[in-house]
Amino acid sequence: MHTQIKKIVIVGGGTAGWLSAIHLSRFWKRGRGADDLEITVVEAPEIPIVGVGEATTGLFTTFIRNLSNEREFLRETKASFKLGILHRNWTGDGSYYLGPLNDDRQLGIPALPPETYPYFFAASVAEGEPAWENVLNSRLMLDHLAPYSRPPGQPEQSAWDYAYHFDTHIVGAYLRSKCEGVTHIEGTVEAVNLEPGNGHVRSVTLADGREIEGDFFVDCSGFRKLIIGGAYEEEWISYAEHLPVNRALPFSVPHEEGASIPSYTHAWALSAGWLWQIPTQERLGCGYAYCDDFISQDEAQAEVEAALGHAIEPWGDIRIASGRFRRLWVKNCVAVGLSGAFSEPLESTSIHGTLVQLLVLVQEYLTEHFDFDAEPILDRYNRRMGRMYDDFRDFLVMHYQGGRDDTEFWRSIGINDSALERLDLWRHKTPISSDLDPYFGAIDMKLWFFTLDGLGLLDPEVARRELDYYGLWDDANRAHREQRTKGDAFVRHAVPHARYLEQAAAAPEAPSQPLSAARPRQQRLSRAARRRRSRGG
Repeated sequence: MHTQIKKIVIVGGGTAGWLSAIHLSRFWKRGRGADDLEITVVEAPEIPIVGVGEATTGLFTTFIRNLSNEREFLRETKASFKLGILHRNWTGDGSYYLGPLNDDRQLGIPALPPETYPYFFAASVAEGEPAWENVLNSRLMLDHLAPYSRPPGQPEQSAWDYAYHFDTHIVGAYLRSKCEGVTHIEGTVEAVNLEPGNGHVRSVTLADGREIEGDFFVDCSGFRKLIIGGAYEEEWISYAEHLPVNRALPFSVPHEEGASIPSYTHAWALSAGWLWQIPTQERLGCGYAYCDDFISQDEAQAEVEAALGHAIEPWGDIRIASGRFRRLWVKNCVAVGLSGAFSEPLESTSIHGTLVQLLVLVQEYLTEHFDFDAEPILDRYNRRMGRMYDDFRDFLVMHYQGGRDDTEFWRSIGINDSALERLDLWRHKTPISSDLDPYFGAIDMKLWFFTLDGLGLLDPEVARRELDYYGLWDDANRAHREQRTKGDAFVRHAVPHARYLEQAAAAPEAPSQPLSAARPRQQRLSRAARRRRSRGG
């Protein structure tokens, strides 16, 4: 039986709640001319918003461009640019590798038979050089530069692919200000009321006795998991066996006056997990994601203080659990964000997954008249989202396969079957996009490539044999030279990150011209030499 959707209730605010409100009010309601549709966000003011510093992917950048404009966003939220992630000490020797965001348009490399073969990166592996050195964002990251260049007498140019860092509290308020025709109710949900016949959610009851009815509900209640986990008691699929991090010790560090601002997320592996450092315009949002099976809260704090060389003031100690519900959409309720799935925040998959869920929901599934008992439709959505979150898990698990074994925590981490199957494949061939059967929202193969290469999991001899077989050495070397030349030109006039943010906060929006960008010219060091150079610094 089809239900006409006239009232949508979003349970929970925060980033997931207000992203849901925007997608449903601006991109779904407006597109269908449904003027009589009521959208309500029920937000509990006393429930803290999780997160000390949040990092995104390029999908959020596209969202902001469609929603407003970048300079307004930077000005209003005190956000900063994220050009990628610097991973430190994941092999236990103090070295680092980069996971730069990049776009095929940024490289501007012509496709050659076989078109799916990443000869540009494979040549670096074959030569014993880090694959990430060939990406413009890598140089910008290392020099704390913004993704913008200002050549004299020319329009401002921008790199293609980047994301943002921000404070979730501030961005939640910003997203709320962009909602149109949405009712905001402050109140704590104490009960979820189901229809006795079909099991649909009829309403939620607030602590003050108010009852909020709806035809369709979006569960954005975060770790409380009120509807899908509470009312429907859906099965939770835990990732804890292979992603054992279960606590987060958040804190912040103010920027030193006049200091540069990194344009990357820093993920620093420690004895029982890893430390994140996410720069905004005002501070570093930090935290130690660790496993309390191996270290106590006091020991975690002491380790962080020893690593940073100064005392910290934690904002609490948050319990986290990686996993997902088997079904994210049950009856007339869909769980979005932390209420439905969570993986440790190593690769910014949380907001990315939220956006993918919402885009797929409003563009491909939800209609004004919808049959919430049509299990084949709901099952298709659930399988699709389940696959995405399971792939996120595999990608994160791969970060722990660099051979580190100096503590009990690192010795305890294994690898799940699907991640092992991929790793076994890539020990014998260079990874290509079709290995992942790509789909909307999937982790880009280049990020897998940088991770595998950075951890020493790709065999240079395999890459050499393939380049010989395909006859692509000349093309790869030519592409490297061209990209270095283009990159030098971009970096020569690139704007320091801190200066760009300061100017953007004070200036109106100005158009920028995307540039086919490249790796800047610099001394080419062997992988071993680069690791020696990066130790301890």
